[in-house]
Amino acid sequence: MRFQHDCEKCKPLGEFEGADLYYCEAQLIGGPTVIARHSSDGADYQSGMVFADKIPALGEARNRAIAAGYMTPNLEFSGTPAALSPEAPLERRVGGAVPPAPTFGEHEK
Repeated sequence: MRFQHDCEKCKPLGEFEGADLYYCEAQLIGGPTVIARHSSDGADYQSGMVFADKIPALGEARNRAIAAGYMTPNLEFSGTPAALSPEAPLERRVGGAVPPAPTFGEHEK
């Protein structure tokens, strides 16, 4: 890796088009992410799984993270597994059968 990077939890993924690539699952907000560092200047980087389809270096980092086994292809942009996305059937999001919704105002006899 060519540039200084200040996160000890990031996993290096090599270089691509002049950038050092990393995978980091230690993000406090948004879940795991990919990073393309362009220099040792602290602010000179790009990151975000949401940009992996738009920024070639981040897309390459995502692909390398998948190949390395750090993440699975179904990891969505927010870092949430596809089974937990709002579009997934409720049964998949809660991990099994969905109990009936409670009714209010009815009394047991």
